[in-house]
Amino acid sequence: GAVADLDTLPYHLAKRGAGFVSMPMACRGIEDLTLKFYPQGNPESLPGFASLFLNAPANVYVKAKVSVDGVPIGLDETIGVGRGKREAVIASDTYSRAFVELVDLAHRFEWNVAELPLSSAQRGQCFYSPLFSCHGVSGLQARFYPRGTPKSLDGHAAIHLRGSEGGLVRAR
Repeated sequence: GAVADLDTLPYHLAKRGAGFVSMPMACRGIEDLTLKFYPQGNPESLPGFASLFLNAPANVYVKAKVSVDGVPIGLDETIGVGRGKREAVIASDTYSRAFVELVDLAHRFEWNVAELPLSSAQRGQCFYSPLFSCHGVSGLQARFYPRGTPKSLDGHAAIHLRGSEGGLVRAR
């Protein structure tokens, strides 16, 4: 897990809606994770509660367990932008630490195929995505067959993931 040290921040001066961002952390190979902590709550939270949000890099999906001063806070999936709990813990003037444990993570690559000439594609014809990297694996490429491959069921498209030789990637 990763730990964000909270005891050096001036929480006693914080007003509702004022947030603090942690130094970037790394956990399970994911760099640049940060926590955004609102000691008196973010603008949407109920009065009397602190808010905590986990930020991950774009295209990284994270399921995490987070706690503040030992109080566990369950988080949903995160997509590069902050997701968290508006009513995380009872608001206080002092905090010591936040702990992040990544339970599950995935990287996501999105390829917008709307601009491709899909209507004129023939069965077996494929379009190649730009090369991309996911979770430290570089040189990946998606191949999209809008009318399917010769082995596809009629009326079904196909997508293949191609990587460098010897690499093993689990995709869905």
